[in-house]
Amino acid sequence: MKMEQILISDTANQSDELYAVVYSNSKIIAYLLAQGIKAEEIHQDALASYYVDYYFSQVNTGGFSKFVHNSEWDSEINSRVAYGLKAINSMEHLGFFLKKENEINQIAREKLEEYFLSDFFDESPLKAELDDRSFFSIEDEIVDLNGQWLKEHKDTKVLSMDEIFLVLEEILGKPIQR
Repeated sequence: MKMEQILISDTANQSDELYAVVYSNSKIIAYLLAQGIKAEEIHQDALASYYVDYYFSQVNTGGFSKFVHNSEWDSEINSRVAYGLKAINSMEHLGFFLKKENEINQIAREKLEEYFLSDFFDESPLKAELDDRSFFSIEDEIVDLNGQWLKEHKDTKVLSMDEIFLVLEEILGKPIQR
């Protein structure tokens, strides 16, 4: 069954922190993906928010090189990140991402593949080349923009956790161990 709504827990929705909304969505999407639900079966905007959160947490904790390494510079993930950044109206982050995408697309695929196979914590000239400290001076509050976008989205459904479990069981077609 296709996921037609963006599911947010009522607790997250009532929080003063917009990250609670982003986190609620991300946990649900991560769970569905781990259960083998295909990306096409998940609400595309919920998925975009999930990947924007993934992108931000990767870059914020390890630099752009960490996102590139851990995502293996997957074109589907990249297109979802770019779409999500545009959708949440994070134009500064979108500009940064597109600039980095253009730079990385100039790198030989073999060089990237070698980087993916290495341990992220190994010294690498490519790792240094990929990182860009200007990310940290971007003024767009990506987490707040993402959370607000989810809260205001026309397809967002705020439910109790019990109700969310029922919807997820319907999507999965099986009971969920709670």
